[in-house]
Amino acid sequence: MDTFTSLIIGFEKLDEHLKDDRKRNKNTGLRNAENIAIKNLDSNLEILNESILSHTKTSDLTTSKIKNRSIKPYDETNTLHSEVDAAMREYSEAKKRLEEAKMSVKGNNSRALRYALKAAQSAVKATQAMYQTKVRAYTDSLKQDDNKVNSFVDRRNEKAVRGVMSDMVSSVSRLKGRGLRGAGVAPLEGVVRRGRTYNLNEIQGLATPSAYVYRQHGSKYIRIPDLDNKSLVIVQPNRRKCGPKRQIGEGLQSMIRTLTFKQHIDQAAYDKLSIDDKKLFKEILAITHLQYCMTDSRTR
Repeated sequence: MDTFTSLIIGFEKLDEHLKDDRKRNKNTGLRNAENIAIKNLDSNLEILNESILSHTKTSDLTTSKIKNRSIKPYDETNTLHSEVDAAMREYSEAKKRLEEAKMSVKGNNSRALRYALKAAQSAVKATQAMYQTKVRAYTDSLKQDDNKVNSFVDRRNEKAVRGVMSDMVSSVSRLKGRGLRGAGVAPLEGVVRRGRTYNLNEIQGLATPSAYVYRQHGSKYIRIPDLDNKSLVIVQPNRRKCGPKRQIGEGLQSMIRTLTFKQHIDQAAYDKLSIDDKKLFKEILAITHLQYCMTDSRTR
């Protein structure tokens, strides 16, 4: 803050010196150069003023001193502040005259005093409207000044962020090899890949996408997303399909899920299936589980 204040004081002295020289000089070229210098000084004072306003509190002596300065962005605000004070004084005087007129009418209810009371009431309304208008204009001007300071701070922060990002990008080493184009996933160590895919038997227990999509179902595998959608796709360990994709019901879906995740078959649940579902379930077991033998209850 001391540095900013000393800079402003130095700029003020230089501004006064240039203005005095401009009055003394009669040469047009020198006057133009001095006008340019004064304009640059005003812009520098504006930037310093906005910086101090953005880094100090309103209660600081330095900030209050700078706010009362007649620097270019705040000339209109100071003028409006003076107009608000004048309008407030006129409004207060009109209210006093209204109170005096009311007291006079109470003592002597003459025609002239009643006219004077009406005139005092009209004056209070007029001065009140003028005072409210000036206050509204003054608050709008303060908001505009705050927006200027905020935009200045935003521009400065944006430049700082861009500088930090450029430093980060320059410090990071360049990508080597293929980079981000077609890099894919690193090959699994200790697993032989035949073609473009791994054998499902070799990636069980590994954190690969296929290990989450495919689940072992006996000697074959099924796709869990298809099972969730009430459809069944059985594949070989090399991902070759065993038969077509089939739509299944909720009962058969529950039995296949239990067999896949718990390796258990519920005979009672099997008995509740329809004839078509029982037939399809037996076909599935014939493909995936040769060790199971389902028995149908005989009707007498």
